Order: sequence, then structure tokens, then C-alpha cells
Amino acid sequence: MGAYLRALAVGLLLAGPAAAQLAVPAELPPDDYAGQQYVDSKGCLFMRAGPKDAETWIPRVTREGVPLCGNPPSGQRVPAVEASPDAPETNP
Repeated sequence: MGAYLRALAVGLLLAGPAAAQLAVPAELPPDDYAGQQYVDSKGCLFMRAGPKDAETWIPRVTREGVPLCGNPPSGQRVPAVEASPDAPETNP
């Protein structure tokens, strides 16, 4: 295990159970997923790290260590917001 991954593991242990639960995605992306970032079904953002044979997904967090969640899951389209009938029309 590389020094970075060891430091991440120690940090998660010190941060407590809540952070440890977010250490891995709710589910892994499919094997053919090519993106460098992945959003799991809970809306939490993860980054791909490590070589192909030892790949892992690391949670993205704010500077304060709060996980970046609340995003639309990867691989799904986000529905477009339709204009309401009351919205004023805009002219270019």
C-alpha cells in the first residue's frame, strides 16, 4: 500500500465511523467505466486512484473534510428543468 493510501486509511480511522462509511462508494462503477470521477447512488463523489491492477476510489471532500455528496449519480441523465407556464418569455 502506498504512503498516500496509508495516510488516507489512518485519517479515516481517526475521523470516526461516519467518515469510514464514506470511504468507499455505495457500489462500484461497471468495469468498463472510463471516468476519473464517479458519483455513487447516494450522490457522493469519488476519484479514481492507483494503478489499474490495484485501483481504488477515494472520496472527494471539502477543505473541512466534509464529503461532497448531493450530486446526480454517474451514468444517469439529469432531467431538464422545464419552463413554467407563468415564466416570462425572453427575447434574444
